[in-house]
Parts: sequence; C-alpha cells; structure tokens
Amino acid sequence: MGTIPQSKIDEILHRADIVQIVEEQTQLKKAGRNYLGLCPFHQEKTPSFNVNPEKGFFKCFGCGKGGDVIRFVMDIHGYTFPEALRFLADRYGIELEYEQGAPGATRGLREKMVEINQAAMDFFRGLLRQAEEGQAARDYIAKRSIDPHFADAFGLGFAPDRWDSLLRHLKRKDLDLDLAARVGLIKQKDGGGAYDAFRNRLMFPIRDVNGRCVGFSGRDLSGDEKVGKYINSPESEIFRKHKLFHGEDLAGSAIRTKGRVILCEGNVDVVKLHQYGFAEAMASLGTAFTETHASRLSRKADLIVMIFDGDAAGKKAMRRALDLFLAIDVHPRCVVLPDGDDPDTFLMREGAEALEAHLEAAPTLIEFAVDEAFNAAGDDPEQIAKAVGEVAPILGKIADPVLQDLWIQRVAERAHVNEEALRRRIAQNRRPRQTQQGPSKVAVPGTGEASSAEAGIVRVLIHHPRMASRVMEEFDHGLEEYWVSRELADVARRLCEKALSAQNDRDYYIASVTAELDNPELQSKLAQWSLADDGIGDREAGAALADYLQRMQRDGLARRLSILENDLKSVMKAGDKARALAMMHEVQQLRRRIDQTLGPDKSVS
Repeated sequence: MGTIPQSKIDEILHRADIVQIVEEQTQLKKAGRNYLGLCPFHQEKTPSFNVNPEKGFFKCFGCGKGGDVIRFVMDIHGYTFPEALRFLADRYGIELEYEQGAPGATRGLREKMVEINQAAMDFFRGLLRQAEEGQAARDYIAKRSIDPHFADAFGLGFAPDRWDSLLRHLKRKDLDLDLAARVGLIKQKDGGGAYDAFRNRLMFPIRDVNGRCVGFSGRDLSGDEKVGKYINSPESEIFRKHKLFHGEDLAGSAIRTKGRVILCEGNVDVVKLHQYGFAEAMASLGTAFTETHASRLSRKADLIVMIFDGDAAGKKAMRRALDLFLAIDVHPRCVVLPDGDDPDTFLMREGAEALEAHLEAAPTLIEFAVDEAFNAAGDDPEQIAKAVGEVAPILGKIADPVLQDLWIQRVAERAHVNEEALRRRIAQNRRPRQTQQGPSKVAVPGTGEASSAEAGIVRVLIHHPRMASRVMEEFDHGLEEYWVSRELADVARRLCEKALSAQNDRDYYIASVTAELDNPELQSKLAQWSLADDGIGDREAGAALADYLQRMQRDGLARRLSILENDLKSVMKAGDKARALAMMHEVQQLRRRIDQTLGPDKSVS
C-alpha cells in the first residue's frame, strides 16, 4: 500500500463536517460565526471549546488543544493519521486512493522526494531477499538473531558494494536524480556524473508516523574502521532528525494499548525490542535527541521509559535527555543497563521478563541522576559537596515548586546538609537574566521563538488570502533567509501555495496546511490565529503586510550585522588587516541596506 495523496486529504477536509463530528462528543451552540461548547478533552464548567465550520478548525482556550477535523479525530479516538483519514473517508463515502510511485508532474516536492526514497527502499529490500550478493547482509541479520518477519516489518534492505547500482535503478524508473541527490541517495561528482551514497550496508528505512520512507540509516558490513559504522540521510525537506523516531510507524497501536512508550538509541535495538514483545518501542536517530523529540514523546503517552546503554556514553545521553525533559516539565523514567549491555544483548541473555521487571521498577531520570551522584561520593565530605554541586543545577530546573521542594528535602537529608545551604547552592547556578534590546518575540510551539513580524505575516495570510501572491513574490526574492523560525516560514509558503491554488471560496485550504504538519502544538496555534480576529481590515491588510515584511528584513539584516561586527573584532584583534578591510566594507554595505529599510529619517548608529 502506498501513501494517500494530498488531493485526497484535501477532499476529506473539504467534505468533512467538523461541527457534526465534534457534536458526537459534546454539545455545541451557535455563537456568532463559531460554535461553542464544553471541551471533550478536559473537565470544565464554563464552555471554552470553539469550532469554526468555515475554516474547519477547533480550539479549546482552556486546555490548549486545537487543529483541524483530522486532528480532532486523532485526539478523541487515539487514531494515527492514516486511521483518522480512513475513519473520515468511510464516514463521508470517499474512496481512498494510494500512490504507488506515479509520475504526477503536479505532485509536491515532498511527495516526489518520498517517492524516490520508497523506490530505493523497495530496491534495497529486493536485493536483501533475492540477490546472491545480499548474502553478507542476510548473514549479519542471522548473526544478530533478527527474525526475518521483523526484518521485513521494518523494511530492512541491502545496498550492494557497487558505485552505481541504485543510480541505474533510479534512471530506469525515470526518477529525478537531482532530488535523489537532495535526499542523500546519490552524490554528484565535481566533474559531472554521480554515484551511490550507500554502499555495502544493511539499510534501515526511516519512516514517518504515516509509514512513508523519508530517509535511511545504513550499517557498514565491510568491517573497515576507516568508514563510519552508521551513516544517515542528510537533512532535507522530509528528513528532520530532530523530530523523527525509528519504528514510530509500527509503535502507535502498542503505545495506545499499553499507555507506555519506550525509547532506545540503536536501530537493531528497536527491532529486537519489537521482536521480544515490546512493540511500543522506538529509537532516536543516533545521538540527535532534541527538545522536539522530548515534547513529541510526552504527547504519545503519560509513561515514558528511556533505555540507555550502561557505558559512560549512555549515562551522558541520559543526563542530556534529563535537561531537555526538565525544560518542558516532563518526568520520564529510565533503565540504565549493566555496563557493556544494550537492549539487544540484554534481551538475548536475560530475556523479555527480566527487561519488563527493569521497566516496571524504573526510577525517574531525576532519581537516577541523584543516586548516581551520591553513590559515587561515599562518605567523603569533599565528594559529597561535589555531588551536591552536580545535583543542584538539576533541582533548580524542576518547574513544579512542590516537586522541587520535596527533592530539596530529600537531597538535603541524603547529603546531611541544611536545606537553606542547598537552596543557596541552587541559587548560585541560576544565571541572572540579561536584558537586551531586539525584535519582539512570540512563542510558537515547536518552532522556537519567532519574531512578531513572522507571526504577523502568517496571520495576514490566514485572514487575507489575497495577500498570498505578494508574499510568494517575496519568497521568490529570498524572503526565507530572514525568518528565525524555519518551520513557520514553511507554513507561510504552504499557505501561499494553497491559497493561490484554491478553487472555491471556502478557506479549507488553511486546514489543509495544518494537516501536513506533524506538530499538534503548532496546529493548535494556527487554529487559534484562525479563530481569532486579527484586527486588520481588508483595506489595511496590504499596508500591514508591507510593515511586517519590512520589519522582518530589517531584523534579519540587524542579526547578520551583529554577527559580522563580532567577527570583525576578532579579525582586528588577530591583526589580519586585509580581511578586516573587506569585512568593514561588508559592514558598511549592511548598514546602508538597514538604513534603506528604516526610511530616510532613521539610521543605525
């Protein structure tokens, strides 16, 4: 089965009646252009749940949930994205179609990139199953005791030890080789021509939550220490390591059933966890565990258990994860395996029951970090003081004041120190906030801090779609380089594309954009902007947009100028006069460009 084309998703969004779907869960009453009711996601006495049938959005101003009708079905029923699409398609008599790699010149860039990855995955899988040269990969799979059923479920394949095997296959399929290079499957030679990027490797397809192949992780089979053991696809429009998990497409059902998500680090580890019955397991891609990963895990299940290798690198990864979870006020549990073990070797030796016992008894990340620090200290006062120094920054990051107070009491008792002394030590680790002038910011979940100008542009596009051609023209002239939030820039571009291609006056195209996002918090923010009046009339929209664009360009140039001036100081200090003169000339040019954006009566000093 292929992927559901965007045209079908748009049709579902266009035909599905969000009021009808929501009213099956809670009563709604007409309130102006919106409908209002009690939120079906949390207990409340005063209605704060809004639905806008024109734009196809819901938003609860109590608990914060929001999005389109697909997101509502996913959240209320615990469905995956494809499951929600099938639910709505069946409800409204829409026959779903699946893409199998059709040419489709009008299909979007991301769809074409996924198609190329899918073609490569099928090619690699075929070589693993049938080709004589794939025997080395099959031997490796057997050596690691990977069941063929799970090797097939995870889509494992083999990239042969040849320079152009995949390249030839993609040419035969008449696929875009420039896009193949963009997703990292082939590499371009300086003098012309191309060659395969993955050679003599066991291939692990990396699929998104909807089961689409967006990249690869290749395990070297040569044993040559000069080449990397694993290489991953490069970052692209469809492969974002900071938000992807290996095995996520297979883990959803088990996560919902068990109410638990397990995170490990290795490709083989996640396959073996599934093989031993832990189908709720996923893996991060190498060491690239980010706050986005942490946030996404927190939305999947209340209970998060992370499994770390027992070596120093595993404990370092545990501490890094702890800081990321504390930043979003989430408290997962952890299993740190014996030194030298990973989930694969532990399961092979001890079995599933032993690992389940560890999972059920898993301490929180905070608890493990505190125990590690004080177990190493023993009774030595200096070592205890050192342990307190290691633990104090962790305690200072606990957001819940009650939980923080309880931990301070516990650590003070364990260290045999006065609580006030510990609180002073924690306070020493808190850096005073530095105030600095700069462009105003707006919090956009999942995208980092975006400038208010960026948020303003998106809101103009939502409420005044006729401005799309103007914004798209600016994108064609390099607007994207000035955005702080790349994800919000992507949303703005897609809003323009949808608005310009909309064939009717119903602005469901906004919901169509949110349906493409794998970020419920950002979907909720867009729903909020869509439901709330932006306070700009149709006549003033052009002037407001011009102001936002000017501010964005000015702020972007100012950021670039600040960086350049700092670099210039370093170059002058190093005594490189020639380079300093060139940089001074560039500084002057930037200042002139900024002056032009400020107008004739203002300048940058």
